[in-house]
Amino acid sequence: MDAKVARLVVPVDSAYGAHKIYLHPGHVHVAQAAVDITTVVGSCVSVCLWDRTSKLAGMNHFVLPTTLNGAASLKHGDFATQQLIERLLQLGAAPGNLRARLFGGSCVIEAFRSSGNDLGSKNAAVARRVLGQHRIPILQEDVGGSAGRKLVFHTDDGSVAVKLL
Repeated sequence: MDAKVARLVVPVDSAYGAHKIYLHPGHVHVAQAAVDITTVVGSCVSVCLWDRTSKLAGMNHFVLPTTLNGAASLKHGDFATQQLIERLLQLGAAPGNLRARLFGGSCVIEAFRSSGNDLGSKNAAVARRVLGQHRIPILQEDVGGSAGRKLVFHTDDGSVAVKLL
């Protein structure tokens, strides 16, 4: 298993019946059972994917938009989003059933906010591009602005709780 796959480390929460994990930047987690995946994004982006039929789900957290000099890494949005899709398909998700939710991409440095060419905007754009190439609809998008976000992705129903920081 890839060293960058998030590991399930927190026991079952008796109130919700779901395991909880924290997803660090440069990681991907896919789930076949109920898991609450938490992360915090600023200019980083997280894509949450859910197969509404099989209930398979997954989330990535990437830092930079594109792979540089052929050095593929889960820190790069193009590769991390492609890997998330491929891992879900390997588990049995149907391409036509995948739905996406997209978060992050804020501009945390005030001097770049009016340019539209900041790192957060580029990260969000690459996620949209890869999802579009796979014809995966984006059901929810909370990107841009100047604040970070705390996310909790509930893989049992595909919902995401978002808190601005």
